[in-house]
Amino acid sequence: MTGSETAAAGGWLVGKLAPAIGGLFGGLSLAMFWTPEKLREKGKVASVFIAGGISAMAGFAFTGMTASYLGITGDKIDVIIGLAWLLGLCSVAVMNWIANFMSKREHMDIAEVAVEINQTRQRIQGGAPKQSNAPRKRLTARSKRA
Repeated sequence: MTGSETAAAGGWLVGKLAPAIGGLFGGLSLAMFWTPEKLREKGKVASVFIAGGISAMAGFAFTGMTASYLGITGDKIDVIIGLAWLLGLCSVAVMNWIANFMSKREHMDIAEVAVEINQTRQRIQGGAPKQSNAPRKRLTARSKRA
């Protein structure tokens, strides 16, 4: 390889690794100040690796697509790294929100979850949620056996 080919290969490698590293630092900077509840259950070391893996993969996977959508070219590596940092930070937060949503409703029936989602959607859109007069029956271990 000539010197120019080596420099081109090094630039290509930096261009591909920069979003992953930016995402990694974004996710870890959030996890340093706010460790999600579900990650705290795994222990300190595992939570760092999980948050770092999620954020690095989000930065690697979504930075190019997001930069293209925003019209950012690949030669602006400082903007790409900042965008990857933001995506890595958001990825840890979004994964925590999804995990919390699922853990709070893990013992609910799918119909109960659907009703709750529809009521929330109507409340956000400004409509009044429809209230049912019948009390909601919650399934317990005894009612499942019967």
